[in-house]
Amino acid sequence: MIIHRTIAITIICSIVILTCAMPLAAQNGFHWTKTSFQVTGAGSIAGIVSQGNSIFAATTGMGVFRSNDNGTTWKPANNGLTSLETQSITIDRNNVLYVGTNGGAGVYRSADGGATWSPFNTGLGTTNIQAITAGPDGNLIAGVSTGIAVVPRNGSAWTRPQSISKQIWTVATDYSGNAFAAAPTGENYRSTDYGATWKPMNLSAQGVTFIKPRNDGSGIVFAAASGVYRSTDNGATWSSTMASDIVTSVTTSGTSMIYAATSDGVFTSIDNGDHWVPTNEGFDSPVTFSTIAFSNSSTPYLLGGTFGGLIYRTTIGQLDADDAVAGMTNRLSQNFPNPCAARTTIPFDLSHAANISLSLYDLTGHAIANLFSGHLDAGHHETFFDASGYPNGVYFYRLHAGDHTETRTLTIER
Repeated sequence: MIIHRTIAITIICSIVILTCAMPLAAQNGFHWTKTSFQVTGAGSIAGIVSQGNSIFAATTGMGVFRSNDNGTTWKPANNGLTSLETQSITIDRNNVLYVGTNGGAGVYRSADGGATWSPFNTGLGTTNIQAITAGPDGNLIAGVSTGIAVVPRNGSAWTRPQSISKQIWTVATDYSGNAFAAAPTGENYRSTDYGATWKPMNLSAQGVTFIKPRNDGSGIVFAAASGVYRSTDNGATWSSTMASDIVTSVTTSGTSMIYAATSDGVFTSIDNGDHWVPTNEGFDSPVTFSTIAFSNSSTPYLLGGTFGGLIYRTTIGQLDADDAVAGMTNRLSQNFPNPCAARTTIPFDLSHAANISLSLYDLTGHAIANLFSGHLDAGHHETFFDASGYPNGVYFYRLHAGDHTETRTLTIER
């Protein structure tokens, strides 16, 4: 349903449901336990990849660690690495591992399961690597401090596309030649030729921290930012599928499962993001993971690494449609972009159908705009607010939904 208002507000309704209720997770088979990984000085867990029953974790302070028993025990795997500031890790179709490092060492590769590492920097032109991903056709893409670096299919050296010069902190590629990149300053990019050329991507979310294509020919791609965003056409267009203050990482399994690490804990969807349920059993309070990954081993695990250098795991539980509609909560999320100069998006979730009002206030508390009032169904909603006619400053927007009232701030800045 689309509703138009005279001040250029559009409400887009969908059936995404986000809930922070904890008891559901105990009923669906997910139960997180802390692994033995606890290394002083490890820093954050920057990335996790798997190779059979072996799991590799890149840390920002102590290099790479390997587990040969699905994450039960861990040992360092740093022979040959000259920098232990590993920012990203990936594995290619030939089971060759690559890590991107900071601190002047560049990219390293290992063809023997992490036993030894050697530099792989020919043509790179920089040694500060923020992110790295291996494509299915033998190509590599790295996000660096000054743009993008690419190893073409069947190539042996890096090239530097000239279309991007900004720092890139996340990159991804799919099985169809599409590649994706995001800058911390809010610019998002897409390539349709394995990273050879790039253009701005039609994704308005700022602060994209992670991009994950499904890689099954469906054209579905997920992006993590202030919520989860989904594209069903290989990144050409995007829509919000979850509202959250912070989403740090997403990963997928099967044909429709997706897992999101958020500031409210982990959420799982069985239908490509249409519905979400919390999967946080085992935590006294929700844990914010720096990265989340699926281990495609003989016993599949979902693994999460924290900003404090801990690694947790859980077996993959079973969810059904009933889980997706139980325990919902009302939630008003932060607008994005914020500050804004013109159009900005205000996401919110409703636990039940309700008469709602969404209004904009100035700092004196005077209502200056009625953004929407009316009846909406339960689910996820977004408001697109055109701020171009309003002066610079700080404003409040307030949601009334039944007995629920919530207020956030919005800044207009040009």
